[in-house]
Amino acid sequence: MTNSSDHRLLLPETIWLETEDYQRANIISNHVKAEKQRWQTYLNLIALFGLESWLAERLPQPKITPKIDTTKQIYYLQVGDFTITAIAVSNLLDEMVQVSSQQLNNHPTHFYALLEINEEAEEAIFRGLLRRDNLDAYLVGGNAASRRAMRSESFREASPLGQVAYSTPSASPGNQSWQTSYGDYSFPLSWFDPEPNHLLAYCQHLTPEAIALPVGQTESTPTVRSTITATRTKLTQWLQDTVIEGWSAIETLIDSEMNLAYSTRNVALEYKKGKLINLGVELNNITMALLVTVKEEEENKLGVVIQLYPISGEQYLPPQVQLTLLSKAGKTLQSSQARERDNYIQLKPFKGKLGKRFSIEIALEDMKVKEDFEL
Repeated sequence: MTNSSDHRLLLPETIWLETEDYQRANIISNHVKAEKQRWQTYLNLIALFGLESWLAERLPQPKITPKIDTTKQIYYLQVGDFTITAIAVSNLLDEMVQVSSQQLNNHPTHFYALLEINEEAEEAIFRGLLRRDNLDAYLVGGNAASRRAMRSESFREASPLGQVAYSTPSASPGNQSWQTSYGDYSFPLSWFDPEPNHLLAYCQHLTPEAIALPVGQTESTPTVRSTITATRTKLTQWLQDTVIEGWSAIETLIDSEMNLAYSTRNVALEYKKGKLINLGVELNNITMALLVTVKEEEENKLGVVIQLYPISGEQYLPPQVQLTLLSKAGKTLQSSQARERDNYIQLKPFKGKLGKRFSIEIALEDMKVKEDFEL
């Protein structure tokens, strides 16, 4: 059952389970002594093995390895440098997700994939994805974060490739506790992103460092990023075909029609790269593709074109999103703002001498992401 309050119009992804999945889960879960815990372990393992197969079919690289420790109730997938916990539920009738404290605290992972297990039909239905840094922000923000998660449903995330700033939801002693009386957790289904392809995009384009995992922290001292930390991208390296972390070929970020239009408008510009920009948990992880094109000019200068596109699967940019060119000192040099049904926005092309520094800022409501560059 889907979450009606979240207006989920996507058809859920179905993962077909194999007999081997049940057999492996049964053998491992039999080592758990407590009956109630044994059953949940069994479901979690079925979800884990089903998710493993689903990812292996769609991600030829990197290597995917299940990590299991029944004594500590640790069950997750190692996908390259990422870790993914599978949360299994038998139904979502009350639109709340029950998660054990062991799953969250014994070994925090980058992602939590929610799967609804239907044993009779031998299927697992992908119900949502939750990043660990977003979860921590929700826990700090309490009810305020939950309400914010229910707006801007039309724009969901594919992945951020870099460190993204978001404002921390205000916490107070009066905020709702998501921890139950017996120490586990109960989260709203609306916290989970229902698009499974976003998990694939994360694994292909994100760096693990972009998702902060809790290390030795307590509930009273959570770690939440509230400022932008950006590395400076040197565009001259693009002219030497140097691989820059976080920047990808544009065809991996936007759909084929937009890619064709982009290429047609920029036939003479040779060096094109894209980066996914995420606006954080406060705006439901709206993600867009920042596209930068660089061309060698006369007099030891570089020409630059800056564009902002919706990611693959989205047709339009969020209205009112603003793209701004800033000087090294932070002065606004030019800007462009998306209107209703804009499928991209662009700054006026500009030139600069080698070594010149500037920044690009993407802003929507109170959220801002800044990327620093050097020609």
